[in-house]
Amino acid sequence: MKISSRLRILHAVAPTALVLGSALGAQGGNRIPDDKEVLNHPSGVTYSILQVGTGSTKPLPGDEALIHFTEWLTDGTVINTSRKKNEPYRLRVGDQRLPLGINIAVQLVTLGGRAKVTVPPDKAYGSSGVAGQVPPDSTMVYEIELLEYVYRPKPAQFRPGNPEQVNTIGSGIKYEILQPGSGAKPVDGQMTEIEFTVWSTVGDLLDGTYKMGRSAKIILTQRSAPLFLQVLPHMSKGETWRIEVPAPLTMPINATDEQKRQAEDKVWQIALIDVIDTERVPPTDDDAVTSTRSGLQFERLVEGTGDRPRASAACELEWSVWKADDATYVDGTQMQGSNMRFLLGQTPHKFLHEIVTKMQVGEELRVEVPADQTAPKMLLFDTIWRLKLVSVIALPTFELPGNDELTATPSGLKYKVLSRSNAADATKPKVGDQVAVHYTGWLSDGTSFDSSYTRNVPFVFMIGGRVIPGWNEGIQLMNRGDHFLFVVPASLAYGARGTPGGPIPPDATLVFSIELLDG
Repeated sequence: MKISSRLRILHAVAPTALVLGSALGAQGGNRIPDDKEVLNHPSGVTYSILQVGTGSTKPLPGDEALIHFTEWLTDGTVINTSRKKNEPYRLRVGDQRLPLGINIAVQLVTLGGRAKVTVPPDKAYGSSGVAGQVPPDSTMVYEIELLEYVYRPKPAQFRPGNPEQVNTIGSGIKYEILQPGSGAKPVDGQMTEIEFTVWSTVGDLLDGTYKMGRSAKIILTQRSAPLFLQVLPHMSKGETWRIEVPAPLTMPINATDEQKRQAEDKVWQIALIDVIDTERVPPTDDDAVTSTRSGLQFERLVEGTGDRPRASAACELEWSVWKADDATYVDGTQMQGSNMRFLLGQTPHKFLHEIVTKMQVGEELRVEVPADQTAPKMLLFDTIWRLKLVSVIALPTFELPGNDELTATPSGLKYKVLSRSNAADATKPKVGDQVAVHYTGWLSDGTSFDSSYTRNVPFVFMIGGRVIPGWNEGIQLMNRGDHFLFVVPASLAYGARGTPGGPIPPDATLVFSIELLDG
């Protein structure tokens, strides 16, 4: 299923009402669905639940949601729909740039549910309407289907302490239990999942997991921050504490003298969401150990059956890391919530290139890695890794065509058309449009320095925005669905400075393979 992340804003009438996308006409979507039970919403709109979803939780402002939607006039004219091309729309719930009807509808249903919302003119596009699309004083109708959503942490509400409820633990930490829990307490070596908010002692919001956009995972080891080591073992799963933290515990582990001088007492609220057993290091079988040319020792845990990666391939690895001396879990897919993706030969860990080139998709290895084979200053001890090669994506092949194969523009940009879109209605984007591309970039000697394929996520940006001039010019030459090769002179790229510290040297000509995605 293709997902469109493009938001084209055509006209703003009120802070909470915008038309999404371009007008599609009545043929672009289905007829307006009949109401079931019509209910009044506190915002002044009416709604009807067309299909009850699964589960009990609904998206809240700040969450990310993936929806199908259609926007109509009351006579059945479709103003916009995601269903015409089957391209669901991803949004941040509560985004004030979205129509009020969509923001309300998505909060009414659980996963898989459908809702219809009818919005009066004064809460839609008002007396102005939208020229050529929405007449003045139009009532608008919206239908959404919630396909998926991702919960995002929100900052908690600051509350003063209650002296009658305060207890003290550790090195002067005062706490109150705001919500009791009923689960297990974490022990040494277990992983905890928490949400937290940090304030000054007078309630100024300073930090929290809401800034990260996700919960935090903390492993209870002696390397953990002192605050977590002193607090989390006393909490039960499901519990929420208000904590008054003395200044010394608010400093980084390796605090500078200046940080120590500026340290102040703070107030934390921590919710212990989950307690998780970390993955155990795979046992070794001395008879199955093999050595690489450089001396790395590995053993095969699971045979692979898929492709082997070739030069500059984009690789995806499921991974886990333990300290070699005591088998303490350090990091990995379980901790990060995502696999590792990289270009073969372009990873900070020296050993990965040698090991991964020996693997097939589906293969799983146990590897003993000396500290000098991992990223400098990242892992200062010998480690054991479990690696599973999940996928290999062949990147576009580097080529630097001669001038006879390239078309030059007055600015000095050169390009070659690799393939054209087959769509009869393919259009060229213009300044101000948001577009999505897949790309790979090389230096002129064929060294690859970046690729969206390694992340398996298209790059979305606004034309005319903060990308290099060569991209802003080149993308406007393409129709959606086209695939071009661009040769970008330094004057249209990173100029005489390059990117200090790498990977692009000064005065570098760059080569890009760019596929402009349709939608």
